Amino acid sequence: MSTITLPPSLSKVQITTLPNSVYYISTFITPLEEEYLLNKVKPPTFPTTYPIQKTLNQKPSQITSQPLTSWRTLIHRRLQVYPAALTPSGELQKSPLPPWLEEPLVSRLLALPLSDSTPASGKNVFTDSPHQRPNHVLINEYPPGIGITPHEDGPAYFPLVATVSLAGHTVLDIYGKNETTGKREPKWRLLQERRSLLITTGDVYRETLHGIGDLERDCELTEATVENWNLLREETREACLTSGGCLERKLRISATIRDVVKVRDYARFVPSLGGRR
Repeated sequence: MSTITLPPSLSKVQITTLPNSVYYISTFITPLEEEYLLNKVKPPTFPTTYPIQKTLNQKPSQITSQPLTSWRTLIHRRLQVYPAALTPSGELQKSPLPPWLEEPLVSRLLALPLSDSTPASGKNVFTDSPHQRPNHVLINEYPPGIGITPHEDGPAYFPLVATVSLAGHTVLDIYGKNETTGKREPKWRLLQERRSLLITTGDVYRETLHGIGDLERDCELTEATVENWNLLREETREACLTSGGCLERKLRISATIRDVVKVRDYARFVPSLGGRR
């Protein structure tokens, strides 16, 4: 399997034009690891066009290597939840993440030192979270032309989210939370490349909204408009420059990795089937 070179610490890949602390690694996984993850979510023959109903009418083996019931179908896109959906009160049932998410994603994420001074201590971006590691992953599927309205992730999660992009790129628009008048325009734009990792925490997580436009191509991608321009792969910057600042979207799969604050072990509350004798 091909290898990648990760930064010695997250401080080397901090997006310095944003409030603290947002980090971007352009190549977090290898192409073979990406293929492995995509085959866990969907096989190569998975249809890349909608409507959803046509997709759902096919046999499960043609749709995904995950059971059909693991997909939650929304109006224009679908998602999978691991290890389980949150309860209405925002609690997570205690259960491990599947091995294919633990390795390579979670293990590699936890192995990244937060700064140059922390490798010996083992301090990483999840060290201060309640469980000191991720316990919840959303797999979102975004066809070209489909995005998500500006939103915040809410109090069920520790204020930190790590997102890995598979199969395609996207542009994340970040908005001020209190902008209520006139046409809402993003304060910042981040280009998330295929196989990249974006970590958002701190003030940007707490004080902003984030969304993805319903676009089939992203334009005006330049050094002046993309906050993480200097952290992009060279071939991505070159593609933007030679195409007039536009990139065509493809079907994108995202893995959104978080730590849910409230976790309950429901097995502890299930009475013994044997009862008292």
